Amino acid sequence: MNWMVPSAAMVTNPSLDLRFRSADPAEAERLGEIVIAGVSHWGHDVNYPAAVDSLRAEGLPTPEYVARSPVFVLEDGDGLIGFYGLGVEPDHVELIYLFLDTDRIGSGFGRRLWDHALVEAARHGTRLVIKSDPMAVGFYEAMGATRGPEVEISPGFRLTTLTLDLDESAS
Repeated sequence: MNWMVPSAAMVTNPSLDLRFRSADPAEAERLGEIVIAGVSHWGHDVNYPAAVDSLRAEGLPTPEYVARSPVFVLEDGDGLIGFYGLGVEPDHVELIYLFLDTDRIGSGFGRRLWDHALVEAARHGTRLVIKSDPMAVGFYEAMGATRGPEVEISPGFRLTTLTLDLDESAS
C-alpha cells in the first residue's frame, strides 16, 4: 500500500484548537499514566497482569527518554489528548509509544498522532518498525503497515511486529 507523508496542515486543524508540541521530560509520569490506562482499557491488566507489571517496571516513558527522543503530545483546550514516542536506530525508526487518553479513543485522534509520527519518523529514517499491542494491529495495518512476526514479551502475551517503508510515497 502506498502512502504519502502528510503535510503539517494535514496533521493539525486550527479550527479544532489542536496542537502538537514536544513533550517535556517533566511530563513522563503523566505519559506513563496514559500508557497504563490504555493497556487497562483493553483488559490487559486483568488478562495479562504479568505483562502489565513488566510494563510498569521497565516499559514506561522516563524523563531521560523524553529528553533525548522524539516524543510529541497532541493537546487541545481541554488538555493532553495523547502522545507518541520514537526510538531512532541506525537502520530504522521504532514507534515505541502511540497512546490516547482513553476517553478519546475512536474519535480520529489516533490517526492524527499517526500522521504526525510519520512526518517525524521520516526525518530520522526510511523504515518504521512497530511492536504492536494485539488490539492495535488492525489500526496499523489500516495505516499501511505490513504485519511481521509476533514476539512473546510475557507468558501468553505477544506483540506483533509491523513495518512501513517511509521512503515509499504515492505519486
